[in-house]
Amino acid sequence: MECLFRHIRNSLAHNHTYLFDNGNILLEDCDDNGKISARILMPKDALIEWMKIIKKENNDQAKGD
Repeated sequence: MECLFRHIRNSLAHNHTYLFDNGNILLEDCDDNGKISARILMPKDALIEWMKIIKKENNDQAKGD
């Protein structure tokens, strides 16, 4: 999970994010030499749902649940 999140973060941070008309999103991450190290193709809505789940779990942990 840590690697997946790192690739997503890098894709967003370096603007290697592509949206498609069918609702999919392509996230690319590159290594220091510019070689693509990850490509993640997924529904945009799935990424938004993941964000909600992670945010909720963090809030629950902060409350001590």
